[in-house]
Amino acid sequence: MRIHNIGGTRCSLRGGLTGCGIVALVMVVALSGCRKARRYDQAQLSPWQKTLNVDSFDTIWKTIRDQHWDKSLGGVDWEGARERLRPQVAEDATMADARRTMADLIGQLGSSHFAVIPTNPGRASDRAASGSDETLAKVAPAIQDAMQRLDRGDTGIVVRVLDGEAVVVEVFPKSPAAVLGVKPGWVVQSIDGKPVEGIIERVEDRFEDRPVRRLALARSVQSRLLGPTGDKVELGLLNDDDKLVQLDVPFGVPRGHKTRYGLLPPIHVWSESKVLDDGTVYFRMNAFLDPPAVMPALEAAVMNNLDAPGFVLDLRGNQGGISAMARGIAGWFIRDEDRYLGTVEMRDLTLRFAVAPRPTTYDGPLAVLVDGVSASTSEILAAGLRDLGRARVFGTSTAAAALPSLVRKLPNGDRFQHAVANYVSLGGETLEGSGIVPDEVVPVTRAALLAGDDPVLGAARNWIRVRSGLPTLEADEPVLVADELLTKQSPAPVGSAALVEVAPVVEAAPKVEAAEPAAEIADEDDGVKTIQMREVGENASLASAS
Repeated sequence: MRIHNIGGTRCSLRGGLTGCGIVALVMVVALSGCRKARRYDQAQLSPWQKTLNVDSFDTIWKTIRDQHWDKSLGGVDWEGARERLRPQVAEDATMADARRTMADLIGQLGSSHFAVIPTNPGRASDRAASGSDETLAKVAPAIQDAMQRLDRGDTGIVVRVLDGEAVVVEVFPKSPAAVLGVKPGWVVQSIDGKPVEGIIERVEDRFEDRPVRRLALARSVQSRLLGPTGDKVELGLLNDDDKLVQLDVPFGVPRGHKTRYGLLPPIHVWSESKVLDDGTVYFRMNAFLDPPAVMPALEAAVMNNLDAPGFVLDLRGNQGGISAMARGIAGWFIRDEDRYLGTVEMRDLTLRFAVAPRPTTYDGPLAVLVDGVSASTSEILAAGLRDLGRARVFGTSTAAAALPSLVRKLPNGDRFQHAVANYVSLGGETLEGSGIVPDEVVPVTRAALLAGDDPVLGAARNWIRVRSGLPTLEADEPVLVADELLTKQSPAPVGSAALVEVAPVVEAAPKVEAAEPAAEIADEDDGVKTIQMREVGENASLASAS
């Protein structure tokens, strides 16, 4: 059995089917940019291609029937769904239509981590089909985008929907938007001449009061701010004086570096680490991916600051990834053996998700920051650390999308992601559909962003200062007084002075191949089994709870 080492955590794991999984977040597909061009998936299908789509539909239907952790599928009339939709996929004339029909089938479940992920997206895409609100509503609570661009670029703008407005909460350094002067607190009013208000209203109507609405709203706008590198998007923004600013913002090279894992599309991964003015350590990562780069960066942040008055782990916007990394990360803050972050409940098996403790740990106050886009592995780690009494959680409620899943190839060449288990926290909470309510709910407002404040980080720092006997802060001022750990930046021109890449925080390491799922039962205790992972064939990839 080949064993991968993930930041000091061996993937021959006691306690977790998801030990060597890959990112399982359907929303990864929605990250793709959509621009105006002729679509390859609008071409008329041949009879043979239609047959392959029917075979793919049948594969999806049978896989869910046989592998879903709930034999009743939550009461869904699965036979009826097949009878209604199978004739439709046989008649669908384009790949876009066929994928919509398959998304209709998957959408009957109303769960995250189910998606058809297109293969060979080509060089062209079209927002009208792949990013439409009709498509976004197909697979609840995930947002389905029929195209995954391999050359996607990023404006550098990060948005959240606050009080019905698409508010810029962050602008990545040296990104096109930063060069053009876009600031946190600005409001995105239109994208390519289309009002954002209508997009938000349609998503609100479809998702109503479901917790995943927060993620759906952010994605509905964010996906429209991505596109082919070198292209641009026309934005109408309200600045800090509430004056309308029209900007053509180029798509630059995304922050971080491209990482490929298993059967899923490439993702740009980055992390950052710094020491704040009061000695508090701050560590942030955008995904639980690329462990050869991210885990050493976290190790350096911990080991170089064992006497720090506090540690902040920022998981805001982190939509999940390799669940084994959550075990390893938890191990830097939990000294005791035989601790676990929760359980994974499959159809006929329950697995413990065990912590992998390190020889040396950080034992001071630990704050975890989350928001409505924190999903899956982020939710598992935050809930587990809190339930173990090791961390306090700050921010807003999470995405409520936390299911372990698999990814397999379909007969038509696409890939199919499907959840195979339910995650239950150590405290007995099912995170799917409910998410995490932070210990301290700290809303983010446009006024705070315009003032340059981060109220969530400020609340966490004040809690740490109280625990450490330091005076509290009147306002959050995260001033960097130590060099950023393992961080570097290097320009990467891509045809415009405004297009600059922020390099990964550590040197790129060799790619770690995804371990394929197979369970070897190692032992059993009180009816709850633990497993080891071994690699099997090429057509299925274990996708972590992300």
